[in-house]
Order: sequence, then C-alpha cells, then structure tokens
Amino acid sequence: FEQKVIFRGEGHLRQFLVDDKGCTLIAVFGVFTSHADDPIRAVHAALCIKNQLKSIGLKSYVGVTTGQAFCGFSFFITPKN
Repeated sequence: FEQKVIFRGEGHLRQFLVDDKGCTLIAVFGVFTSHADDPIRAVHAALCIKNQLKSIGLKSYVGVTTGQAFCGFSFFITPKN
C-alpha cells in the first residue's frame, strides 16, 4: 500500500529500514520530476500511509522536511597503505 501511495504522488521509495525500534520508510518527491506542489504531495502521502496503518491498529509517526538535497552517486573510498 505504501508504495502505491508514494508512486501515485510521483514520489520514490528511497529506503525502508527495519530494526529493533520498528520500521522506517523514507520517500522522496521531486527528484526525477519536480512539481511546484511536491511538499503537498509528500504530506498527502504521509497522511494516507499514517491513516492506513491506524486502520489496522498500528501506531505511527510522520516527519516531513523540505529543501534541497544531494541526490547523486555516493561511494566510499578505502584507505590504502
């Protein structure tokens, strides 16, 4: 369900993490195709996901941030002796 909501708003699922504290979903909007209302699309997707989780009895928290972000290749350089 979460992916459908994100994709409907033309967002992209960046990361899904599971650890001892629960699950974390990171989605990004405006990376490949930007829209003037990307922040609104992000909030809408977050609230839809939150409501869906609530309907099946799961508690969730939402955080949304806006602004520029680096969205490119990242790599790790190993030191050589």
